[in-house]
Amino acid sequence: MSSSRDSPLRADAIGMDVRRLQWAAFTFAGLFAGIAGALGMNVLASDPVAEGKFHPGDFFRFVPIDEVFRCAEILSLHCPPSPDGRPILDRDALASSRRGVFVVNTARFDLIDPVAMLGALDSGHVAGLGLDVFAEEPPKDTTLVRHSRVIATSHVGGFTQESVDRAMDAAVDNLLRALAAPRAEREVS
Repeated sequence: MSSSRDSPLRADAIGMDVRRLQWAAFTFAGLFAGIAGALGMNVLASDPVAEGKFHPGDFFRFVPIDEVFRCAEILSLHCPPSPDGRPILDRDALASSRRGVFVVNTARFDLIDPVAMLGALDSGHVAGLGLDVFAEEPPKDTTLVRHSRVIATSHVGGFTQESVDRAMDAAVDNLLRALAAPRAEREVS
C-alpha cells in the first residue's frame, strides 16, 4: 500500500513528478508521445487507425478507450470530432476517468461536453483543463475558460515567424506554379 506521500498527485504537492504518470492520447500524437516518454511517463493511446503502425518505445502501448479513461492521469486529445458529433469526453467518460485527471484539448472543442466538464472541474474530479480550442473564437460563453482550474489560450501554437514565412513561401510557389501552367489548367469550373 502506498502512502499519499508516494502519490504524484497528492493534495499538498507543490509540483508533481511526471515520471510516474500515465499519459493518454486519443488518436495519433507521435510528437507528444515521444516527449512524454522522454520525460519518463508511461503513454497509453487509443486510436483504431494508428494501432500497430506506431510504437516509439516500451513506455508506449495502445489500449481500449475504456482503459484510457480508467488509467490515465493526463488525457490529451489529438483527434477529429467523432462522425456522430458526440463528444469523446462526455459525462459518462468523465465519470469513468480517474479522480484528479488533467485534460488537455488542443484538437477540437466539440471533443468535450462543456457542461459535463464544468461539473467535473467544480467537483474536483477533473483537476485541471488545458484548452486552446473553442466553439467559436473568441469564445462568447466564457464560463469554462474563466474557471479557476482552466488554462485557456488562443490556438496559436504553430503561429511563429518561421511558420508564417513557410506559409508565405508556399503561397508564392503555388501562385507562380499556377501562373506558369497552361491557361486550360488554370481555369476553375
